[in-house]
Amino acid sequence: MNDKKRSATIVALFAFVVTATALRNWYALDDVHVIFMNARVHSLSGFWNLFSQTYWPPEDGASLYRPLTMLAFAVQWAIGGGSPYVFHAINGVLYATTCAAFYLLLTELVSARAALVAALLFAAHPVHVEVTANIVGQAELWVASILFLSTWHYVRRRRAGTFSVRDAVAITFAFLIACLFKENAIILPALLLAAELTLIQSQFAARVRKVAPLMVMLGVVAIVFVVVRTSVIGRFTGAGQNGVLGISGFDVRLWTALRVILEWARLLIWPAQLSSDYSFQRLDVATAFEPVMLASIALVVGLIAVAVRLRKALPVFGFGVAWIVLTLLIPSNLVVMTGFMLAERALFLASAGVIVCVAVIGQWVWRTVGESNVRVRPMMLGASALLLIAGSARSLLRAPVWHDNYTLFRQTVKDVPTSYRAHWMLAENLLEHGSNQEGLDEMLKAVVLARKDDAYVLAFAGDKFTEAGRCGIASELYRRAKAIQPDVPVAFSDAFRLCSRRAQ
Repeated sequence: MNDKKRSATIVALFAFVVTATALRNWYALDDVHVIFMNARVHSLSGFWNLFSQTYWPPEDGASLYRPLTMLAFAVQWAIGGGSPYVFHAINGVLYATTCAAFYLLLTELVSARAALVAALLFAAHPVHVEVTANIVGQAELWVASILFLSTWHYVRRRRAGTFSVRDAVAITFAFLIACLFKENAIILPALLLAAELTLIQSQFAARVRKVAPLMVMLGVVAIVFVVVRTSVIGRFTGAGQNGVLGISGFDVRLWTALRVILEWARLLIWPAQLSSDYSFQRLDVATAFEPVMLASIALVVGLIAVAVRLRKALPVFGFGVAWIVLTLLIPSNLVVMTGFMLAERALFLASAGVIVCVAVIGQWVWRTVGESNVRVRPMMLGASALLLIAGSARSLLRAPVWHDNYTLFRQTVKDVPTSYRAHWMLAENLLEHGSNQEGLDEMLKAVVLARKDDAYVLAFAGDKFTEAGRCGIASELYRRAKAIQPDVPVAFSDAFRLCSRRAQ
């Protein structure tokens, strides 16, 4: 076994160990609706129909298009008879594979030693827990592994001057497969262009001859995928949550993105605090410029300025910055509306760009400052070891939080006590399992914390109080909901009339 294979194996084994405490998890959050309660993935009979169906079931909004992810779930359900342990074991294997693939990409960017340390840091990153401990995170892992390997193959071949039509076809096929696992794979052409412009030394004419055919093929695949996806979903956008979030105009999305950037930086650099929910009042949409946004602007402009300044001395740093920017375009809501302001799983790819930047800066310090100062290298090794221990410990302790909905929702209320949605999710779970009084108390907390103009929360809470026979409180909640939105859904109106009669 050569050194590269040995290091890749070490990274893979370490990554799998980091997911160990997630192997006993059950189904939680999206797992419940996408897998456990979704009969479409409970059998391989007629599996081809998955390619003409939405990712989310019709009763849950019929949105998104991820047929290969659904097929993978169907295969795992068949193997384990619905046991969640099979799904979580596959998660662990996929994470190990993804981290090993990232190591291979790093070997084209930095030295072997730096690549190994950086890949281990990536594997230990606590922000990845939402991907590795929640079964639906498999979509992220499939996409990331394909994007890492495709970029690695592209850079390796282009630098060697051996990039051929066969390579272009292979990458194009990989691109199609990745898109069918999850839509965010659509950024691969942009990542390859970033690699071309920052890492490959070539004349313009030669560059065009080599790159143009690949980009044309990738463009065709992207267009076909978007057309098919739109046809299946029935609309270009597919998240369906933006009306609830209030993210509509581009100006609102821009201000909101500027508010969220600092949260991204915190989670990508020092994720001491994690949460499965980032909604009002933990985060809220921004409708105008705020002074705090100056820090976000300074961070973005400063990072890009450093990349431009170092474009000749440290071109890999520029590639890392480009990777961060490109992978955050979709979660930012600036290009397409995703339906959420912030989700830790959406930072998985971006964290790779951060690690690339850390690796190249660390390598530069090791080689330049370390040669003249004998204390620097031991300090760097010690810092790396501490980060690995802290990161892996945080990941191992966090993963069991995702064991099931009750455990997750209890912890989410502790993580973000000001989030109305955290209390709402816990309330639903408690009511579903017969804890009526505590569930109603949590529902009232959700009402208090929610936006004052959110008729849906008021009406939904009214339904729950109606079901519990608490018609006095339910009538008041319905009255407030109808005052905000007179045309509340029929189900709420019917419940309102029923409870009004009871109250009288």
